[in-house]
Amino acid sequence: MTLLEAMIAFVILSVVGVVCLDQARGATQLQTASAEWTQAVARGESALSEAVAGTSPYVDASVRTAPDPRVRVERRSWRAGVDQVEVTVLLANGAKYTTARLTPTATGRR
Repeated sequence: MTLLEAMIAFVILSVVGVVCLDQARGATQLQTASAEWTQAVARGESALSEAVAGTSPYVDASVRTAPDPRVRVERRSWRAGVDQVEVTVLLANGAKYTTARLTPTATGRR
């Protein structure tokens, strides 16, 4: 084996190593983003259930900040006797998860 062949083999091996490390970094970032998204969905669905059931820490009929500042709940009249409850969860990367549900207007309101 000549010196040139050894250098070429070393360069190829180095490129393969860099590609493998880059793939591992990408997989780690994907797993982190997936975990963050899963937590946002769980947080949003929980806040929506609480808001619909009336056990929410969110105050009456306007946009309020909950104990978790990344969660926003808005309850507004959709039609007579029906409200739309919308929950938005803000993620760290600037994305947001939004879910909504129609629910009967709570008695004693409006």
